[in-house]
Amino acid sequence: ALAESKRSLELKPLHLAQNAIEGLLLLNAGRTDEALLQLQKTSELEPKFWMPHMFTASAYIEKGMYAEAIAESRKEYELSGGNVYPFGIYALARSGQRDEAQAALKGLLQSSATKYVPPYNIALIYNGLEMRDDALLWLEKAYEERFASLPYLAVDPAFAALIRTACEYARMPAADAERRAAGMAQELDRHLAVELGVEGGVDRDG
Repeated sequence: ALAESKRSLELKPLHLAQNAIEGLLLLNAGRTDEALLQLQKTSELEPKFWMPHMFTASAYIEKGMYAEAIAESRKEYELSGGNVYPFGIYALARSGQRDEAQAALKGLLQSSATKYVPPYNIALIYNGLEMRDDALLWLEKAYEERFASLPYLAVDPAFAALIRTACEYARMPAADAERRAAGMAQELDRHLAVELGVEGGVDRDG
């Protein structure tokens, strides 16, 4: 999808969402430092745009920079007008601030009774708290909803240990699980290509 994203940026170089998505695609390709540079560029185009802060938080988590991830998530929350920031809560849990993370999770679960909260977000937080059974339960709910980000589970370092645990529970060889997840990722890439107005297949090596 990177190649398609780059072509879209050539046509609309100042498109904010597309610039942010470029950063996300770089992150999913394992090019974290390049992703951070792209997301910084996006923020410089429009400092009040919330989306690059969400993806930047995810990039910092991948680098183990939890304080920076929390700061970026709080910027996302402020600029978006109150978006839930699961990456920030995950970073709280991973950095040892469990009480604060659990309090935030409790509030999120309470709010889910009256408004939609993506199950993937809740799974991410439970995973950060190392409550793996709960994380797997909420991932199952995300799967039932066909949540858009679920296909990238295979390349999300936040869920790497959980995937291994799930494979052990299911007695499924990890290679088989990875092949299944890769197929789901290809399906999402096709969806992204449609969203970007690109026909045909996508090149994940971009």
